[in-house]
Amino acid sequence: MMDSRIYTLLILLGITFGLKAQSTKELKDITDKIIIHDTKIKIGKTTPGLIAAMIDNDSTYIIDYGSTNMDSLTRMTEHTIFEMGSFSKVFTISLLSILKDEGLVDYESSVNSLLPKVFENTKIGDKLKLKHLLSHSSSLPKLPNDFGLKQPDPNDPYSAYTKEDLLSFYATHPFEDWNGESYVYSHVNYALVEVIIEHVTKKSYREL
Repeated sequence: MMDSRIYTLLILLGITFGLKAQSTKELKDITDKIIIHDTKIKIGKTTPGLIAAMIDNDSTYIIDYGSTNMDSLTRMTEHTIFEMGSFSKVFTISLLSILKDEGLVDYESSVNSLLPKVFENTKIGDKLKLKHLLSHSSSLPKLPNDFGLKQPDPNDPYSAYTKEDLLSFYATHPFEDWNGESYVYSHVNYALVEVIIEHVTKKSYREL
């Protein structure tokens, strides 16, 4: 997940784009000021490293800070792979809005009706709607309670948690505190929406 310091960095870099980039060194001086002084990001202490990528007309500049992880001195490059956090939620809601316009889904539909029958949650029944997932008012936690038991690599935390794991977690969730109104930011919500999209279209999320 990207914290407010990174968002601030992106905003400040966006402002910087208004200046004609003259050289990598000049851009490095500008980004140094932003990262080291304006955002207070502690490279090498609380944050392993980051990359600032800037485009000026037909020129691209890659400026790296820190290393790939806290225990390494390996510098990052334009080929370094990052976990993108919640950016996928933008693609998910965009796909869902297209399906809604095509009449394939309705935000008032129950979640149970949009998932395979074998993973129906009988405790919540038809009360939980698709709109509750989208608005983070489902009361589902940020991550499944059993997520840490299936996390062999902290640098790739979602690799071992399968779609079946997610659906099984949903099917057995007690929904004891559900009222349809309380806001709880949850990755589970949008992971379920991705599964719903696949189930409705009979296509993989990657293909869509």
